[in-house]
Amino acid sequence: MSDNPRYFRLAAFFATGVFFYINRTLIPLNWLLLIFLLMASVVWRQSEPGLSILGLTICYAVACVAYLPKWGWPDCLGDYSYGLYIYGWPSQQLAWLVIPGALPLHNSLLALGICLPMAILSWHLVEKPALGLKRKTLLTQWLKPRGKPPPQ
Repeated sequence: MSDNPRYFRLAAFFATGVFFYINRTLIPLNWLLLIFLLMASVVWRQSEPGLSILGLTICYAVACVAYLPKWGWPDCLGDYSYGLYIYGWPSQQLAWLVIPGALPLHNSLLALGICLPMAILSWHLVEKPALGLKRKTLLTQWLKPRGKPPPQ
């Protein structure tokens, strides 16, 4: 076990997520409450409880975005989340090679600029067509009658 505060913060975020999951039926998800938490995070960012409030805000924001009814992402654009997941880490490594020693924000923005186009292409050229094959199997294609039906 380490006494590094970074590990404690990471464990605290994880524990907050577990708490949210266990109490998911009791925690109200509300955009106004999220705005209040965001403002509280800004106001208390330099104080002792500031990091705890920020952690709570981040966990609450993730829950709101994930579980509140549609919040605006048009279905016609596609689902780029898997492509962002798959290409995110290699893009960050490439960004680090391009600008070594960059601040985390700069690395993230450059990686997003690399990753997002790849995720979009991946969705439209690979993932969406593959999902279209989900209902088609080789067996149903093989058993499908071809040509004219036999005379009766």
